[in-house]
Amino acid sequence: MKWITSVLIVLLATNKAFSEKMEGDVVNVLNEKPVFTVDFEARSLSFKVVINGVSLFDEYYHGGSMALTLPANHYFHPENNQVGFMVAPLDESGRFNAGALLKVSLNVHPQGEQESKITILSMTFKSDSDAEQGYTLEHSESGGYHFNNGRLIAGGEDVTVSDPIVEAEGSYEGAKVIYRNVNAPNSLPLWAFFNSDVLPDYYAASDEDYYAARDSLLEAHKVIHRGIESNDIDSIIHLFDERNRETDQAFYFEKGTTEAGIRGDLERAASNESLTLVPLVPDHVGVVQELNRKIVSLDRENFAPAIMLLRDEGGAAVYALHFRREGGEWILTR
Repeated sequence: MKWITSVLIVLLATNKAFSEKMEGDVVNVLNEKPVFTVDFEARSLSFKVVINGVSLFDEYYHGGSMALTLPANHYFHPENNQVGFMVAPLDESGRFNAGALLKVSLNVHPQGEQESKITILSMTFKSDSDAEQGYTLEHSESGGYHFNNGRLIAGGEDVTVSDPIVEAEGSYEGAKVIYRNVNAPNSLPLWAFFNSDVLPDYYAASDEDYYAARDSLLEAHKVIHRGIESNDIDSIIHLFDERNRETDQAFYFEKGTTEAGIRGDLERAASNESLTLVPLVPDHVGVVQELNRKIVSLDRENFAPAIMLLRDEGGAAVYALHFRREGGEWILTR
């Protein structure tokens, strides 16, 4: 959703002092107000950057290059985490293009001190026709680390990073899932999706079960679709409660900050006569399931989110809604 942009603006604009540090002080940023971020650079491949089995960012059929930094607190566990990526060739040959690359690093800094960024781990995937497996994987050292004077030093138990784990990804020929386990006890709360229902594997389900799940999830989207269509945001804003509350907590916003932002955005979209809400038609959407099988969404055929408003001048406003399931109910979680 568009909230990522506002999160980045707030994080970059905040400049509060974290603490008075003397030379040699031992400060574990994870015990204060940590801000976890992921830097990534990609070139000539399809990929997902994944935190705890949830896609932080994905790009399919991307033949060019890009580099981004994204916040990750809203998917981070208060202790044990998995950080990595999925990579796939651009075509169905099962072979990566020459020069294909994905470089990912997990970082942390105190709230308001992005210039004090500490890298916890890094991994770089490169296509390599000379390598037996067709690629090489470079990575930072595994093991235990401790914080000392704003640095992460080998030897200790503040953070423990495993060796990379490589698994085949069955949906795309040649695709790989590569991740590392990270034990990093921190002050973030446990997000609700960690304890929600494990969903069936919809990609392997029978047609009957898949379409039943799609239609059920579509009904949850239609409630929000109708609220936008009728310009009645008051009737749907409560559906965003978990998402808004946990986003406030994840990034140390004052209570109600995220709700005010999404309410304003939805109201502007609903009242904008130059925006046309695209109808929700079952055959035009499909279930997208995260690797952790706890979070799902609906995408259109062009990978766009199901809730979409077309602009008269071209382009679109989109709302990517991610749901979990608990007690038989779909709950909007991100």
